[in-house]
Amino acid sequence: MIEDLDECDLVLLIQCRDVFTRDLIHLLRHKLPGTILSCGPVEVENILNSLRILWIIDGYEEASFDAKALLMSIFNMAGPEQIVLITSRPEYSLEITSMLPPGKPVCEVTLCGLSSEGRSTLLRSLLIRDNSDVTERNEEYYKFMKYLQQLTPEVQKELSNPLKLILSVQIWKEKSMNDVGATLSHLYAAIQDVQLKNVIEKLEVKCSLTEEEICERVQNWLQILYKVAFNMTIKNRFMIIDESDEKLLKDKGMFLPSYTDCFSTFLTPTTDYSPMGLTQYMFVHNTQQNYFAAQHICYLMSEETFDEEKLAKLLNVDLSQIGQVDRFYEVLLHTISILIIQKNLNKDTAKVLTKVINHCQNCNLPDVVIYSEYSDVVVREVSSFMPDSWAVTDTNVKAIYQLLQYATPSVILLILEENPDTIVSLKPLLNRIAERSVKIFINFLYYFLQFENSCDDYIKILCESSAKCVIYSLKGKLSADGCFLLYKMPDIRKLDVIVQNQTTLEMILVFSQSAENLEELALHITVRDFNPRICVSAGGWVSLDVFLPFIDDAHVMPVTNLLRRMSSNYRTLALSGVSAEGARRFVQGLKAKGVRVENLSRLVKIDGEIKGVFLLSYGRVPLRCTEMQFIDMWHDPEVNLVVSNSGLQVNVAITPNAQN
Repeated sequence: MIEDLDECDLVLLIQCRDVFTRDLIHLLRHKLPGTILSCGPVEVENILNSLRILWIIDGYEEASFDAKALLMSIFNMAGPEQIVLITSRPEYSLEITSMLPPGKPVCEVTLCGLSSEGRSTLLRSLLIRDNSDVTERNEEYYKFMKYLQQLTPEVQKELSNPLKLILSVQIWKEKSMNDVGATLSHLYAAIQDVQLKNVIEKLEVKCSLTEEEICERVQNWLQILYKVAFNMTIKNRFMIIDESDEKLLKDKGMFLPSYTDCFSTFLTPTTDYSPMGLTQYMFVHNTQQNYFAAQHICYLMSEETFDEEKLAKLLNVDLSQIGQVDRFYEVLLHTISILIIQKNLNKDTAKVLTKVINHCQNCNLPDVVIYSEYSDVVVREVSSFMPDSWAVTDTNVKAIYQLLQYATPSVILLILEENPDTIVSLKPLLNRIAERSVKIFINFLYYFLQFENSCDDYIKILCESSAKCVIYSLKGKLSADGCFLLYKMPDIRKLDVIVQNQTTLEMILVFSQSAENLEELALHITVRDFNPRICVSAGGWVSLDVFLPFIDDAHVMPVTNLLRRMSSNYRTLALSGVSAEGARRFVQGLKAKGVRVENLSRLVKIDGEIKGVFLLSYGRVPLRCTEMQFIDMWHDPEVNLVVSNSGLQVNVAITPNAQN
């Protein structure tokens, strides 16, 4: 496995949009003419098998059938010393995984958006002009940051997407970012309005045409551009406008003054993909192509009525064939959004679009509701296709709230990473969930990053005497008073909480003794002043995990006394900040007190090529290795990164004696 880029013999970048061959040898002869131009297929394969190669396959969503077949060839050929890195939109992950030969390990990474630091860096590059003085350089930046802070939390969350942030800055610079929504459809529509206005203003000065005449002729040109974008998507061609389509657009431009530059206004010029170095035109981003393609569908829908069969025929797909409609997923989302903006979405059209979208693999139905601006007619249609289990995230809280008007799942999984206090629709959603007979699994991840406050107010809504929902799992932070709410969760199976004081600890342990259905209890004890003289222990049937992120060597003995009083058996004990000697005394103390641990772990922050906080496993207590071996492993662990179908694992290389 390649762990460092310097270890690679070769890095190959393949842009899916540029691939129109299934023959890997043919492609490589074009990319590496000096190396393999004169080699036969067998020689090329032997050369590749002898090298440590990083294959970068960029833009899978833009891949033609030929490109996908080529990717299969790479998968089948790549040996253990080669890595294939594929970039795509999230909805394509299942399709990509299904292409892998059996036994190939997979590590799936999702980009969650810009961090606050990353956003600041990007904004400075977009807003600060190098040729101005220091005051001017910062003025626009701070103005935009102030503007950002005034936006709703939902919009701010959307603008963690780099593309959306770039487009928002572009609109803001034109002073037209008033009531623009946060979907890409709104952003592209706002930008296009600005571009159209600029073209009209320039032509009004230079020609005798009226504003209405100019607008009509430019709109006619745009209609051809929309059709070009749609036809390119049908043909699995992306981004680059080819010669024939460019000629079509130029012919339509004959009805405009010769100095009208619609190409460079609405598209981006490039010479990167022309073998002769000639200027070609491309869409700003593949999402812009999708938006323009959706405009063409909207135009056709304004001219004639579509049913499901007719729309499938337009898209040239067979809905009975899994995956055929997938490349139109984003196009169809934009179609709904544009029709909403135009106030042209009726019940029949919403029904047809929702049915076709539901044929997409990994279709995220709450997205449809969001793109429809929570239109009731769309919510009704989407609700009929919702599965039996629903996932609630930071971005779809309002959508799920609306969907619960018309459908009720059996299970709801609530996973929130943002501060719940900033999610406007959260409490209304919880009130609506409380009215339904549904199993709920709650994950307030935010409180594990920010220890302030608690989730008491949110849990209280679900525990009212009139509540019909059943809480099966809770991860979050409860105050001492909030612990009384646990007695209103008789069916809870898993409890994973932060403990900041001894009172809370004792109350949770007492609860565990009477919670007949509780199977797993995880305690993240952040208190530093340990009083080992507690008089209560955990329920004997509960699998107990304890995480101690803040203890140091001085706390080792008080902690071992505390742990013995809590239980004599632990599934996991995790330390952080303890030296090798402190860890040795810790395991000695546990052994002396008869405490058994299935998995002694250590929280370690890794700040290398792979960043994050990981649990390193050191095996059981009592130890299966000598104390000297244990100290060596703690002081200088040999860390192995293991990629499996379940994700990325970080393990300590335990000595043979320690594994027995």
